Amino acid sequence: MGVNYGDTAKYINFFFYNRTLYLFDTFEGYPQGDIEFERSASGAPDETVKFEFEEDIWRHRYDSGITEPDLLRKMYYPGKCVVKKGVFPESLLGLEDCFAFVHIDCNFSKPIQDALKYFYPRLAPGGYICVHDYYHPIFSRIQAVVREYAERNGAALVPVPSYEGVVITKISAGR
Repeated sequence: MGVNYGDTAKYINFFFYNRTLYLFDTFEGYPQGDIEFERSASGAPDETVKFEFEEDIWRHRYDSGITEPDLLRKMYYPGKCVVKKGVFPESLLGLEDCFAFVHIDCNFSKPIQDALKYFYPRLAPGGYICVHDYYHPIFSRIQAVVREYAERNGAALVPVPSYEGVVITKISAGR
């Protein structure tokens, strides 16, 4: 969820070549409501937010990443890819699959919260959800949303040795 230029998706497609890869993205940049909510919820002073936030938003608003056809051309196994264009969770449109691995990189706490609510119950036992923006230095609300969800659902949080990642794993039996 959150394709941008498709580089991470390309490798997920390569390593999980025998699985369907759902590619969720607006392909049109961030929704304005998410931008305003995150700006107000960050709690950071405007001057701190200005560079980090506005540079990233500018890039995603005016350069929304990759087009759908270019994204599929980039994949190793495009026949195993399903593009889900639109704002999440509206872009789901009845999708009820079970998931082994979910990668969430959408930069904002509200869509991350929505994604956790949708994907975690559909995560296979032993499956993983990777949340890219967990350690974001400005948008700490993301960390709070993820921790709260994990605690409420008995999920294990595993730090990833990277700048901004954490993995949630489903350790209980279920779907």
